Amino acid sequence: MDQNGEMKMKELIYTNYAAEVKKELMQDLDDIFHEMSAELFLPLTDIPVQGGNLIDTEDLFKKFKDIARRRTLENYSKMWDSNGLPECLAALQCLREEASDKSREQWRPTGKTAREQIRPLIMKTMQKKCEYLDKQIEFQENLLSTQAPKLIEIQEATSQIQENRKFLMDMTKVHQDAFKEAEALCEIAEKANEMINTMRE
Repeated sequence: MDQNGEMKMKELIYTNYAAEVKKELMQDLDDIFHEMSAELFLPLTDIPVQGGNLIDTEDLFKKFKDIARRRTLENYSKMWDSNGLPECLAALQCLREEASDKSREQWRPTGKTAREQIRPLIMKTMQKKCEYLDKQIEFQENLLSTQAPKLIEIQEATSQIQENRKFLMDMTKVHQDAFKEAEALCEIAEKANEMINTMRE
């Protein structure tokens, strides 16, 4: 078989491959609708329509299923054909078959492996990352050096506030105790006055 004949044969094979993929896709979509049942419309069985009749869920489901199935398959088929998917699949299949041939050595001007060729790029990228991290560390250190005195000042002010609060709480307790003692003395004085008044009478 000459080269032209071989190319035509491959083109036919790839075209058939794309057609098979489309067929499987359409079948999978069609199966989705076959798995649907009228039970989806059971909540509508008790809803009356015009004339007081109930909704025929079986008929409603059949109409819904037919319309949804037809529109879905039509849209997918149109999308498949209008976006050149058969040609793309054929090209991918061709590339996959060519890439599967590992018997030929890959020619490179440097004579190095792919890993060896990209090693300088990897090192350069890692160096950039290290430089970025160094700058971040420097920034954080500067930020810490400027914020540390403020933090110490805030801590000292907080400690002072806590001490003042404790002092005020202690003083409040002292005054409360003194007030209770004064109340007790007032009660004693009132009772004494009552006794004196009673004796005078």
